[in-house]
Amino acid sequence: MRVGVVGPRRGLRPAVWCRGLGLDVVAVCDRDTGHRAAARAELPGAVRLEE
Repeated sequence: MRVGVVGPRRGLRPAVWCRGLGLDVVAVCDRDTGHRAAARAELPGAVRLEE
């Protein structure tokens, strides 16, 4: 199953948890560059989007 995360500031931990369960986190969306950078570090294979 593929999963996308909107707002990784609060959704990053659940996204990492989903990945640990074998789900494929494919996209992360946030306007804040710092939150996108944190998501890049935790979820290197996910596409990062601004909006």
